Amino acid sequence: MKKLYIILLLISTVPSVKAQVLGWDFSGNTGSEVSVSATTLDPNITVSAITRGSVTATALANAYAGSNWTLTNSLANAIANNSYFQFTAKANAGFQASFTELSENFRRSAKGPSSFQWRYSIDGSNFFNVGSQISYAGIDNNGMPQSPLNLDAVAGLQNLDEHVTVTFRLYGFNAVDPLGIFGLGRLPGSDLNISGKVFPSIVVPIKLISFSAVNNSNTTHLHWQVNCTSSYIKFDIQRAGIDGIYNSVYNSTETAARCAQPFDVNDDRTAPGTNFYRLKMTDIDGKITFSNTLRIQNKETTIQDIKIFPTVVSSNTNLSIPSDKNYTATILIINNQGSQVNKMEVPLYKGVNSISVNTSDLVAGKYYIQVSGGTTKINTLVLIKQ
Repeated sequence: MKKLYIILLLISTVPSVKAQVLGWDFSGNTGSEVSVSATTLDPNITVSAITRGSVTATALANAYAGSNWTLTNSLANAIANNSYFQFTAKANAGFQASFTELSENFRRSAKGPSSFQWRYSIDGSNFFNVGSQISYAGIDNNGMPQSPLNLDAVAGLQNLDEHVTVTFRLYGFNAVDPLGIFGLGRLPGSDLNISGKVFPSIVVPIKLISFSAVNNSNTTHLHWQVNCTSSYIKFDIQRAGIDGIYNSVYNSTETAARCAQPFDVNDDRTAPGTNFYRLKMTDIDGKITFSNTLRIQNKETTIQDIKIFPTVVSSNTNLSIPSDKNYTATILIINNQGSQVNKMEVPLYKGVNSISVNTSDLVAGKYYIQVSGGTTKINTLVLIKQ
């Protein structure tokens, strides 16, 4: 009996292996359906359906098809014209999803589009390319499978919880005639497939979303946000000088409900010179979690460049952003292929702001950090993730 318990425990704690989590087999379809629900669906993925943008529904047996695709060979025009097929993917409550591969069968007429681009969004508004542009001019009556797209390297498609809905779009353009047809399907088996893994969410009593600080003369403003499941959390803001000895400058005990709101605290006794701040968090079970450390230079605000340190990281880095007024900055993380992998909207205050940037989900490589907003020109900094 003890062996059986051990086996069951192992089965319950190991995430599901990479497999088909979402797919469509269009066999039996007329091709002109307004939408078609997925025919294969992981039990912990929300039901999804494929739909069209401005493309005209067109009959094509055993497929999902359309006409009136963009005529120019321009992705920008296709985006403006809403020339796409679309579907969504989202983990059910209590689960997370990571997507590893996308594959599909193309079928086009001689006058249909011959250029294609997959794009994705995690907020429904900002879309980013997945892989390179696809060129396909074949007119095989039963369609042709395309090379699978590797989604493993797309940080924005990994470890997504129940609050994130991913929208996938396939744009088609460079059609010869508005009546040209393009569709997914016609081959036996799955015609559109997303592979990945779906696994139970890891419940963390305290999850730090952001921690930042800004100094203006002798006052340092500290701002943080958390998610917490513990019934109460104790917060302790600690400050140290160059001697590295931390002392508490603020502490409070808050309920889980209060934790849903941002926290703002002023330390009006910031010592001259270099100061270091960190946030200590203690849950109901006594487990202690520390934020990363922010470095603040206590001096009058002067116009200076935005800085990043360290520039070679394995987990987090810090941005130093000077500002002469309060405003919201946009911080983008862009990979070496030019695709955006993360976006942050961060409140800035008059003074020199120290912003923590979490890079733990990024794969190893070179990245560009872009900061913009207010009257600040776009600043681009380089980051290397080990």
